[in-house]
Amino acid sequence: MRLQNTDVRDCLIDPNNILDDNPDNRDACLTIDPDGGILEANESASQLFGLGSLDHSPNILDYFHPGAVFHARKNLARVAQGEPLTFTLVLKEPNGTFRPYEVICHPVLKNATYCSTLLIFHPTSLQVLGEELNDARLRADLILCAPDVASWERHLQTNEFTSHNLDTLLGRVPPHSIHSYEDFCKTIHEQDILRYMETCQQAMDTHTVGSVDYRVCLDSGQIKWFCDRFRVLKDADGHAVKLIGITRDMTLLQDNLSNEAQYCPLTGLPNRNLFRQRLEQAIKRSSRTGLPGAALFIDLDKFKEINDSLGHETGDHILVAVANRLSGCLRETDTVARLGGDEFTIMVEDLRQIDQAELVAQKILDAFTTPFVCDGKEFFLTVSIGVSLFPIDTEDVDDLLKKADLAMYQAKDEGRNNYQFFTPEINKRSVERITIKRQLRAALDHDELRLQYQPQVDIYTGEVVGVEALVRWCHPEEGIISPARFIPIAQETGLIVPIGEWVLEMACKQCKAWIDMGLPPIKMAVNLSPRQLKDTRFLDSIRKIIGRSGLDPHYLEFEITEGLLIENIQFGRQILGELKAMGIHLALDDFGTGYSSLSYLKDLPLDILKMDGSFVRNLTTETHNSVIARTIIALAHSLNLNVIAEGVETLEQLEHLRDHECIYVQGFIYSQPVDASIMTERLRQGPFNIIGLT
Repeated sequence: MRLQNTDVRDCLIDPNNILDDNPDNRDACLTIDPDGGILEANESASQLFGLGSLDHSPNILDYFHPGAVFHARKNLARVAQGEPLTFTLVLKEPNGTFRPYEVICHPVLKNATYCSTLLIFHPTSLQVLGEELNDARLRADLILCAPDVASWERHLQTNEFTSHNLDTLLGRVPPHSIHSYEDFCKTIHEQDILRYMETCQQAMDTHTVGSVDYRVCLDSGQIKWFCDRFRVLKDADGHAVKLIGITRDMTLLQDNLSNEAQYCPLTGLPNRNLFRQRLEQAIKRSSRTGLPGAALFIDLDKFKEINDSLGHETGDHILVAVANRLSGCLRETDTVARLGGDEFTIMVEDLRQIDQAELVAQKILDAFTTPFVCDGKEFFLTVSIGVSLFPIDTEDVDDLLKKADLAMYQAKDEGRNNYQFFTPEINKRSVERITIKRQLRAALDHDELRLQYQPQVDIYTGEVVGVEALVRWCHPEEGIISPARFIPIAQETGLIVPIGEWVLEMACKQCKAWIDMGLPPIKMAVNLSPRQLKDTRFLDSIRKIIGRSGLDPHYLEFEITEGLLIENIQFGRQILGELKAMGIHLALDDFGTGYSSLSYLKDLPLDILKMDGSFVRNLTTETHNSVIARTIIALAHSLNLNVIAEGVETLEQLEHLRDHECIYVQGFIYSQPVDASIMTERLRQGPFNIIGLT
C-alpha cells in the first residue's frame, strides 16, 4: 500500500525490493519520514497496523507501547544520522494487544542525503529475549516495552539482589520494597517456594537456563502468577557467580487458561468442571425456590463405530453437530455440556411440573430423527438418555450425575434410543452389578467356575455329534448364578477374556479325555465373545491352549454372533479365515435375530448356522415362525451349511424340524446342560431313542 508517491530510485537501500507485496515478504515492512509519518507499507504492515485507504500519513510512534515511545524516538533519531540499528520494542496490534517485535532500521538516502527510514518488524517473544539476558541494553529495552516484565540480578557470593520494575509488579512501595533475595522469596506462595528454590539451584548446579511458574502473595492479599526465566553467569574459572533473569506477570494468561479449562475446545460447550459448578448452584437455587430441576446424561449409541470406520475427523464433525442440535432443544437458562468422548449432560431447572423433564428428553430423541450430513454422506444417530431429578433423587451433585448415568445405562439395556428416569430399582440393579463385578474377579482364582455340556443330536440316528460347553458360576453363598447375570458384566469389564481362555482350556481337555477313553469322537462347541476376538493375543492364545491339550483342532467348533461380523465385516473375514486355517469349525450363533445378510454369509468360511431358539419355541403354533425356520434351513442348505436348531423341547417341534430336513438339534428334549461326569455316561450309552418319534 503506498500512502504517498515518493521517488526512491536513488535510495542507498531500495525499499521497493522489500515493500513488494509478494508471499515471500512475511515481515511487516514500511518507510517513514524524519518525523515518523508512514510513507509506504507492504501488505503485512498494512494488516499489522490496521492501515486502510488514508488521505494522511499516520505516525509510527502512535503504534508503540506508551512506555517505549521515548526509547523509540531516540533510536529513530540515531538512524536519521545514518546509523542502521536493530532493537526490540512492543507494538500495539489492531486488536488492542501488545506484542514484542524486533525492529530492523535502515536509513534511506537520496543523492547521499537522508530522506526516510526503512523499518522491518519481525515478531519475537519474551521467552526468546530472555536467552540474551546478559545484554544490559536489551534488558533495558524489555522493561521499557513491557510494563508486566521486571529484570533482576542475584549475586551468589554476597546474595545481593537488585531489580528493575519488580517492586511495581509486586505492588510494593518503600518501606516495603524488595531489597534482598530473602525479601523476594517471602512473597512467593508457600506451596511454590520449594519448587522455585530447587529450580534456581538446579540452574546453578548445571549452568543452564532455568524457567519456573509460581504464585506470589501481594500486600493487598491478591494472588498473582509470575514466570521467571534466568541464566547463570560464570567467572573466568567457570564458577557460577550471578543469576540474571526476568520476571513476567502471567496472571492474565493464567486467567485465560482457566477460562479455556472450563470449556470443551471442540464444541465450545461447558466441560465437566463448569457443568458441575452450574449444577451445584442450580441445586442451591432449587432449595430456595422449591422448584425442582433435572440432570440428563446423554450417550450417543454406537458412536465408536463411526470413529473407527470413518475416522476421527468425521467423528469430530458430528460431535460439533450434536452439540448444536442439543443446544437447539433447550431454553437459554438451561445448560448443555460435553463431558468427553460422546457423553453429554444437560441441566434444566425451575420445572413447574416433573413431566417437563420428560418433554425435554423426548424433544432430544425427536431431534435425532434427522440424519447428520458430513462430506455429502448421511449418518443416523440415536441417543440413550438417563434422567435424575433434584432435589427429589438427591441434592448432591456427584450422586445426581451418578444416578443419571445409571438411568442412561438402563436406557441402553432397554434397547437404546429411549430415555429412562432413575428409580430405586435401577439403583438396586446397579448395586447388584457392582457386587457381581467385584466377586467375579475372584471367582477364577477361587475355582468357582464350572463347565456343563449340552448335547447336539442327529435327529435321524439319535447319535450325539457334538456338545456345547456352557460356563456356570457356583457361588459359595448364592449357589448357581445364571450366565445371563454375569456374562454381560464380564464383557463390560474385560474379564470375559480370561474367563473365555479358561473355558476353552477346560473344554479342550475334556474333549481330549473323552477321545482317550475310547468314546466316539464328537465336536466340542465353545462360544466366543466379541471382546475375545478383538484381543490382540487371541490367535496366539488359541494355538497355545490347543497345543497344551493335545486336541486335534478338527474336533473344536467356535460359535460366534452376527453382531461381531456386522461391526467390522473385514475384520471378521480375516479372523475367521485364520481360525479356519487351523482346522477349527465355525458356527454362526443365534442366526436370524440380528442383521442376517446373504452378502456376508457367502463370503465367510462358516460351517454351521445355529437357528435361534426364539423361532423354535412357537414353531408349531405361529405360522410366521414356521416360515422363518423353513427359510433358514433352505438358506443353509443352498450355501452348503449345516443347521442346528436350538431350544427344542417338544416332540412336535422335533418332528416339524425333521420334516423340513433340519438334521441337528439341541435342547431339553434330549438333555439339559450337565456336568462332565453325567455327559460321560450319556456318551457311553450310545444313541438317544426318543419314544413317540415316528
